[in-house]
Amino acid sequence: METTDGASSTKSAGGRDASGESQLSRGAFLVKGAGAVGLTLAGSAAFTPLAGASRTRRRVMGQISKDVALSMQWFGQQDGPGLQNWVNKQVASYEKANPNVKINLTLLNPSNVISTLNTESAAHQGPDIHYMWGPIWTLEAVWAGQVTPLNTYWAPAQIKALGPAAQAVSYQKKVWQSTWYGNTQGLAFNRSILKQAGVNVTKPITTWKQFVAACAAVKAAGHTPIVGGAKDGFLGEWLFSLFGSQNVSTVKEMLRPVIGLEKYTDPKWASYLTRIQELRDKGYFNNDIASLALYEGQNAFAQGKGAFTVAISGQMAGWVKQHPGVVGIMSAPILGTSKTAGWYRLAGPHGLLIPKYAKNGAEAAKFLWYLHNPVQVQQIYTASGLVPTDPTFNPKVITQPAVRAMVASSLRGQQIAINTVIPSRFETDALYATAATFLGGSMDAGDVAKKYQQVIELWRAQSPNELKNYQRWYASL
Repeated sequence: METTDGASSTKSAGGRDASGESQLSRGAFLVKGAGAVGLTLAGSAAFTPLAGASRTRRRVMGQISKDVALSMQWFGQQDGPGLQNWVNKQVASYEKANPNVKINLTLLNPSNVISTLNTESAAHQGPDIHYMWGPIWTLEAVWAGQVTPLNTYWAPAQIKALGPAAQAVSYQKKVWQSTWYGNTQGLAFNRSILKQAGVNVTKPITTWKQFVAACAAVKAAGHTPIVGGAKDGFLGEWLFSLFGSQNVSTVKEMLRPVIGLEKYTDPKWASYLTRIQELRDKGYFNNDIASLALYEGQNAFAQGKGAFTVAISGQMAGWVKQHPGVVGIMSAPILGTSKTAGWYRLAGPHGLLIPKYAKNGAEAAKFLWYLHNPVQVQQIYTASGLVPTDPTFNPKVITQPAVRAMVASSLRGQQIAINTVIPSRFETDALYATAATFLGGSMDAGDVAKKYQQVIELWRAQSPNELKNYQRWYASL
């Protein structure tokens, strides 16, 4: 097995450890009842199902008889440090059971997950397996004709075994992504800093008023209330997901400004920006927020340099484990009016695709099915802190009460992170493009909302086919 980091350097299996970077939580669409959490087990190639596993999972996929060199471009190590070790074990186990199969791994960066697939598809090239966030990023790749549906290779019983999460990456009655894991979005807080500031950490912070009061106390005590990094733009997306969608609760509501039925300058959509500016103008963010990347800001929190930061489940589970009694977990404080305003958001399902131009699609499908071994799934969480979307996952493996409560909360139904459903161009040209200037103080809330509206209007004018796809999606909901 060969492992390439960022498609530039080749390293041996297990040769690259966690970089200390955390995560990037992209889309979020939790289908009601989707399970979560699991991991892999190196060893036997035959599945060893857990009790109650479906008959489909008891079937052992036949060995691949010809020599095959599979290529897999993947992401996830930053979402959950430790996932690379899990992937390496799965590859080693599969190669041992199939000596004529070699799987070459390329670890992608968050900045090139989408662009790599776009470039390779345009050249009628590509890997056998490619990672993609979901659901909208997966569906956009489908609409662009870049993906082969799993139905081409898997039997109906195998498709069904993916469980409810597969509904989020389905289109035209076909499933296009081998679902893998999701990320619960929320906030992490430092109990020690809050205690020093006189904030009662035994009572949860649930309202915006309470949150602002806590920030004021932390600043008065000489600490940074909220630490983050906006240089790469991802923080703008996270704030939009956690706060910008608090006045809506369904995917259909979220699509209305996308297809032109509402505007991002409407108070319903723009009011959260005024609240974020309130935090900025009061000096509650770190002074260097515009010059730090998202992961750098989150690492600063992990080093005790701030009271709050945005994070996902993999990061928060790691911090709670590394700093027991110090790091706590909370959902975003309520500032909206929808029934899901104060809920956690689950970004996903994120997973693995078979590109249209894969040379070994059938063999790739066999390996993807192998990764759904219930025993292996059950180990994903223990290895990385990531929450698997496979229905065989048993949440009892989560030993930290705060993390288990967070996951349970995020599974209450459809808790939607809005960045799941918006066009990727809006994400890059609106959310990413304004994050550093807005949080750095060079752009105000009203101008940001106007920029959002300009970007979506330009997208509608320049992407009529995509717009039609969104309109069909909206009409089907």
